[in-house]
Amino acid sequence: MNDPKIVATYYTIAGDAYPGAPVASPFPLERRAAAAVAAGYYGMGLSGDDLAANVALHGTAGIRRILNDAGVQFLEVECLTDWFAQGEARAASDKMRRLWLDTAMEIGTKHIKIVGDISDSGVSMETMAADFRLLSEQAAEVGAYVSIEVFPLANIRDLKSGRQLIEMAGSDNGGLLIDIWHMTRPGIPYDEVAALPASYIKHVELDDAAAEVVGGIFDDSTDNRLLPGEGSFDVPAFLRAIAATGYDGCYGVEMLSHEFRALEPEEAAKRSFDAVARQFALAREDA
Repeated sequence: MNDPKIVATYYTIAGDAYPGAPVASPFPLERRAAAAVAAGYYGMGLSGDDLAANVALHGTAGIRRILNDAGVQFLEVECLTDWFAQGEARAASDKMRRLWLDTAMEIGTKHIKIVGDISDSGVSMETMAADFRLLSEQAAEVGAYVSIEVFPLANIRDLKSGRQLIEMAGSDNGGLLIDIWHMTRPGIPYDEVAALPASYIKHVELDDAAAEVVGGIFDDSTDNRLLPGEGSFDVPAFLRAIAATGYDGCYGVEMLSHEFRALEPEEAAKRSFDAVARQFALAREDA
């Protein structure tokens, strides 16, 4: 298992920012970038709203200067929704997409995260595959790649539907985002993860959770995650399953919890990085 390139996802060091809420991080970008690199992270993430706020504040050249000065080597932006939709939802999604693509080369965005249909609109797989291919091709033109998160509350909710989308789209620049939470909670076996072609995986995310769901499944995912190694997931076994595919890309740490939203970015970065580093060490010992 090679030394991993570990990324602090947006919510891990953003402070009081909640998924789905149009709120940028209360912490300056300079502080978050410096905290991530000081903790050992290879890269970091922004949300779409945080990106827009920082473009307005610093301009694209200013963002790139901040990231370069801190030593950030990898940048991702999340999480585009309704990229397959029609009407007003698609118009709003396209506006966000345009910002992400127009700024990607200047600020150095490498990874664009998206999610499938969470509104149960009934969109066909054929439509999704065509739009996924288009988005992947657009991202390639600006030096980025696209991953769709396999997510139990969306229509791309398991590896079967994820593989179907990737195969129908036929774009080498787009693939799956495999989060241990979204594999373990719905009971997707790690053996099934290990059987994935490496080319299908564009990104991996790590976290942990209690043995039983706390509240509803959405609340458990957004408010009650634990640091890798502090919950019930067999993180080393998951890491070995990913390694078995031949994947050699980045690993994001995604902490979504009440506790982490209350932390300063320096503490959040150090605690999360150290926790993941321990899990990689355990995975190597048991390999």
